[in-house]
Amino acid sequence: MLSEIIAGRGPDDDEEWGEWFGENVGMFATYPLQSIPLLRDAVNAVIKPQFGYELAPAADAIDQTVRTLGNIPKLWNEEEIERKDVKAAVMAASYWGALPGRQLWITGEYLHDVATGEEQPESALEFAEGAAFTR
Repeated sequence: MLSEIIAGRGPDDDEEWGEWFGENVGMFATYPLQSIPLLRDAVNAVIKPQFGYELAPAADAIDQTVRTLGNIPKLWNEEEIERKDVKAAVMAASYWGALPGRQLWITGEYLHDVATGEEQPESALEFAEGAAFTR
């Protein structure tokens, strides 16, 4: 619990401590299991199903590579390349190149959105936060 508060993920100003604790009790209760590889993954998939489950990064590497190769006909036919297609290519390249692909994507996507006016940070801190963390 203390690590969440130190990381700035404590209760919001308009949120009660009890309410915040109740929403996060599953995470606190399973903390000891986070050091056991397969058990940790299974527990996280149950507690946070919105994030899905992935057995290993190697499986995602193959999935992203297949998605990227599947987009070759789009390039050949000069069809529009969507953001998800670019993300698949970035992630595939990062897996095979042993690069921090997720962070590259988070930062690159945010910088693109700032450059195109989709995001307009109001301060340097907001800009740094947007470049470092998912939105």
